[in-house]
Amino acid sequence: MVARALKCAEALAEKGIEAEVIDMRTIKPLDAATVIKSAEKTGRLAFMEEAVGCGGIGEQLAAYLTRRGAGFKVKLIALPDAFVPHATMAELEELYGLTTEKLLEKIGELL
Repeated sequence: MVARALKCAEALAEKGIEAEVIDMRTIKPLDAATVIKSAEKTGRLAFMEEAVGCGGIGEQLAAYLTRRGAGFKVKLIALPDAFVPHATMAELEELYGLTTEKLLEKIGELL
């Protein structure tokens, strides 16, 4: 997902929109300071993960920020909390809107 996030950042840069990509490899320990530092620049966060969002890192970070009263606009992009059918990664990415084009549309909702 990091490679796709970087592609999204490049596409946004071509439109004059600056975006940072943070590779969150773990929930514990949670590197909230890095996320907050980035979000303070724009007041916006897009969490992208290629796993079920329920209980995922994006949800955990959103909850953490909410408990601390951070007023950031947040967009969680992940698989739904439902059965995910067997398919190739390309088929799943298309089905659940995780292609670069679809991710850019979802990120656009934050702008």
